[in-house]
Amino acid sequence: VSRRFTAYADLVARSESSRGAKWISSATVDGENVQGPNVHTILAARGYDIMTMSEYMDTFNDVSAAPERIIRRCIQSIGTNALKTLYRLDDLGEVPGQSPFKHIFAPEDGKPYVYFTDIRFLVPNSIDQMRTLVGSKGADRGRMREAFAEMTGADPLTALSVSDVCLPFLADLGEDSWQTGTGLNTDEIIVEVTMAVDPARVWKALLEPTLDEIFDMPKGGKGTAANIWGDVFIQNEALHDKMKKDGQGDFLKILQLAYNWSNDHSRKRHKADFE
Repeated sequence: VSRRFTAYADLVARSESSRGAKWISSATVDGENVQGPNVHTILAARGYDIMTMSEYMDTFNDVSAAPERIIRRCIQSIGTNALKTLYRLDDLGEVPGQSPFKHIFAPEDGKPYVYFTDIRFLVPNSIDQMRTLVGSKGADRGRMREAFAEMTGADPLTALSVSDVCLPFLADLGEDSWQTGTGLNTDEIIVEVTMAVDPARVWKALLEPTLDEIFDMPKGGKGTAANIWGDVFIQNEALHDKMKKDGQGDFLKILQLAYNWSNDHSRKRHKADFE
C-alpha cells in the first residue's frame, strides 16, 4: 500500500523524481502558450454511509456473500456518489463483463480514474470492545479483497486499504465526553470511502463536455460554450487587476486557461462551422 501511495504522490505532486501533474496542461493565452499550475496536493473524493453492527461483522465472514455485497455497495453507491462531483455519470456506470468497474480502476490505457481506495469502518466503541469483537477474526478481509479485484480488475493488495477505527463511546468516556448530543449509536457503523483520483482525468472530465456544442451568439455568428460563459469575464481587465491585487492571481490564471483551452479545442472540433 505504501508503494502504491508513493507512486500516486509522484504522479500528482512535483518532486525530485517526478514532474508531477498540472491543472490544464497548456493553453494559448493572449497569443502565448501558457502551462497550467502544478498540482500540489493529494486529490481525493470521499463518501459516507451507515451500516449496522451485524453488517459490519459480516465483513469478516469469508464464507458468505456479505463481503462481496459490501464491496459493491462501497464502489457502486458510496464511491459513485463521491466521484460524480468530479466525473461524468456516463464515465462511472458499469460495463458488461466480469469486471464491471475495470474502466474506472484499471483501464487499458493505464490511466485510472481512481488510483487508490481507502475504506474505513468507524466503530463507536472502545479499543477493548473492538479487540473482543474482531480480535479472533483477523482483519485481512480476504473475501472483500477478492471481490474488489473481481469487480475492478485492480490489484487488491496495493490498490485497496481496509481499516477499522474505534470511536471510544459514552460508556467509556463519561457523560461529558465528545459524543454527548452527537446522535451516535453503538449499533451504527460509519463507512468512510476515500478514492484518490488522477487530476488529469478530473480537469478533462470537467472541461471536455464544453466542447460538444456550438451556439448562436446574441450578436450574431457562432460561438463556443466558453464564449457564452467566459467572454464577459475574460474581457474585464479591471476585474483581472482587482483579482491580482487581492491575491487571486493563481485563480485568475486557472480561469483564463480553462476559457482558452475550451474555446480553442471547441473551435478546432467544429472548424467547419466557424469558416
